[in-house]
Amino acid sequence: DICPGSDPQLTASGGVGYRWWPAIGLSDTSIATPVASPTVTTTYYVEITSAASCRIVTSLTVTVVDGTFADAGNDISICAGNSVQLLASGGTEYSWWPQTGLSNAAIANPIASPTETTVYTVTVSKAAGCSSVTTVTVTVEPMNLMATALLEGAYNGSDMNANLQVQNLLPIAQPYNIPPFNYNGSETLGSLPAGSVVDWVLLEIRTQTAASSIIARRAALLRSNGTIVDTDGISPVHLPSVVSGAGSYYIVIRHRNHIPVMSAVAVNADNMCSLQYNFTLPQAAYSDFLAGQKMLSPSVYGLTGGDVNADGIINAIDRVETRNRSGLLGYLVADISLDGIV
Repeated sequence: DICPGSDPQLTASGGVGYRWWPAIGLSDTSIATPVASPTVTTTYYVEITSAASCRIVTSLTVTVVDGTFADAGNDISICAGNSVQLLASGGTEYSWWPQTGLSNAAIANPIASPTETTVYTVTVSKAAGCSSVTTVTVTVEPMNLMATALLEGAYNGSDMNANLQVQNLLPIAQPYNIPPFNYNGSETLGSLPAGSVVDWVLLEIRTQTAASSIIARRAALLRSNGTIVDTDGISPVHLPSVVSGAGSYYIVIRHRNHIPVMSAVAVNADNMCSLQYNFTLPQAAYSDFLAGQKMLSPSVYGLTGGDVNADGIINAIDRVETRNRSGLLGYLVADISLDGIV
């Protein structure tokens, strides 16, 4: 057997004259030791003539190994933090590159745990010394949040009014870079579907119920139908710093003038790399956050409005702040109804 591109030398002996055929791939058909360069498996015949003019015919088959025998399967997608087993075939020895994230780069089926999308190249070798190269791409999908919530202030009995967007009052940049939120994210508005966005919200992802367990925060948009979306107004919220392999998570939703809520239970990621939770259902809020969940209509719940100073309670301070700003227009925390006027 030879590898593609190899040039073996054929050898015949015992005669004074030689004639090889077929001529394809041979350097010379009339010598004892021609060089063969076949591109496909070929049987060569040689007629050997002795000094006494006797002739015999013998043959030799040159097997050309398929040069594309390496196979690493189809490209793969995994959720951030997860692993997948790669599987190469076609040879007896395997060498993967890059080795980053691989359990063993010298076997056919290593476990891959990349932290980012990676193109793995594998060189597959056969016993004949031939090698073939192929690749497989492991795409690492970020975690997404697919949550639903309602705000009491904007609720109209069926969904929420999007008056702030209609009046062009929504700020381009996320508004939670001030106390007590102190979130320094760089989220800005994209091109939004008309009349669909109620306001910005601030999301927290926690591994436990305590605030000290926060592993990610993102500013996102709340649509009039209650879905929370990324800054394009359509897509689920990307959570690049959250990995599904870490387990389950508590989800917290904060708003400028509504009491925050946290999911009643820790949420596991589904096989689409998404955390899904519906805050509009009864008993959807964790016990320490029950003040943030209010029944807006039968069996429909939302965040409680009126927490103007965002301290987690609604009291006289909030009411005084609202009264002092009565009649003002704009994007104001005292605008509890989110219609652009206090």
